[in-house]
Amino acid sequence: MNGSPTCGVELSWAEDEEKQEPGELIRILQEKLEQIGFNVPMKGIKAYEPAEAVAAVKDLIFFLKK
Repeated sequence: MNGSPTCGVELSWAEDEEKQEPGELIRILQEKLEQIGFNVPMKGIKAYEPAEAVAAVKDLIFFLKK
């Protein structure tokens, strides 16, 4: 969920402002997956943008079908 201090993918929240970086959990997860050579596409969503969330899921499904 973008904007989350722990689970944001492209955006997180720190020091009372939105940051253009992943949240702590996602950052660590991405690092560990990269270390073992495992590529997992991730796309952050915002709860108040349901159409964009659906589009993001469709994009990920299309990516995985390639």
